[in-house]
Amino acid sequence: MSNVVSLNAFVYKLLIENDLNNFTVTEIRNSLLKVSSEFTDEGEARRFIYRQLVKLVDKKLLIKVKKDNTKTLIYSKTALFNDSHFVSKAKRITKAKKNVIPVKENNFIEALSKEKRAHETDLAVVLCEVEEYKELIHRFPKQVNYLKSLHLDARNRSVQLLGKINAVGRILDTSSIVDHSC
Repeated sequence: MSNVVSLNAFVYKLLIENDLNNFTVTEIRNSLLKVSSEFTDEGEARRFIYRQLVKLVDKKLLIKVKKDNTKTLIYSKTALFNDSHFVSKAKRITKAKKNVIPVKENNFIEALSKEKRAHETDLAVVLCEVEEYKELIHRFPKQVNYLKSLHLDARNRSVQLLGKINAVGRILDTSSIVDHSC
């Protein structure tokens, strides 16, 4: 009985419908950019296709072979690939963004104000976290390596939140200039 394998719709198109075989990451990436308008950035397309190829190599559906005297890797279909039955699954699912409030055109400013307040609340919590890590570092100097990494992580999150607050704040500050009647 043949193995049933679910493939991403883009990969299915390239490997099954277009019968791509003995290719490099660059070659399949370029093919992906030709068949899909969803990818606009070569780097993003390369990362996406590479992750897909790694999964197929792990399942022993593809093998990668180093080209003679170069760093170039060639991906080829295996016998298992040829014996398998493939089905196309849904295209890429975009990741949901945190703190995004659904926006209707008429409440743009209200939605941004809510987002800014949420970011400000998050920032207040993270700043308290930063202060607590500082206090713990002084109280438990033997744990400084562990606590420093947590402290640095909290500081980085505070910087990101401050950037979001500034960006949304700038939009709100200039919103009186923008024509909302579009």
